[in-house]
Amino acid sequence: MELPTVGSRGEDSAGQADLTEAFHRQVGVDLDTAVEVIYRRALRLAEGKPQLAQDLTQDVLAKIVHDLRVGKLAPVVEPRPWLRTLVTNQYIQQYRAEKRIKRGGDRWTASLDRQREQGLDPPSPMPGPEEIAADRDLRARLWTAVDGLQQTERDVVNLTLDGHTHREIAEILGIPENTSKTRLRAAVRHLRDVLRPAAD
Repeated sequence: MELPTVGSRGEDSAGQADLTEAFHRQVGVDLDTAVEVIYRRALRLAEGKPQLAQDLTQDVLAKIVHDLRVGKLAPVVEPRPWLRTLVTNQYIQQYRAEKRIKRGGDRWTASLDRQREQGLDPPSPMPGPEEIAADRDLRARLWTAVDGLQQTERDVVNLTLDGHTHREIAEILGIPENTSKTRLRAAVRHLRDVLRPAAD
């Protein structure tokens, strides 16, 4: 995959270098590593469709660069989980927007036109404060639960979240492929048990 352009169109090489350096400093990983992490998660969410994954990767990078330019991006403590969360959030927002539009169809469009005629703001396709808070709480509990796994299981989970197959994980960790599958199943059972009380 060709690396997405981080700088704005027409930006000189010095400005591009400064932005790339700022990206590395604030995000905690270089651009190439970030693109790899983002694209792997995007490809997984896009069910293996490269074009959709590339579009999602571009959207996430554009958000990061925008926040960098306006000074809104604080130094990231855990880059890989943070990047994966950004991709997931972007995907969820796009999915919800598409579902709401499809679900309403022509009636949704007609309703939107009536609201505009009445001087009302159209309903936002973005998640509301309660949805955002619930998603944030779930992610926090999930990462806390992941941290509570045994190191061997946590390694498999993190590599799986990075988009690696069991065969690739086996090669990276130097373990049999079936061991990778067993550790992932054990991790999933543990995470399900930990998260179930809060979900019920």
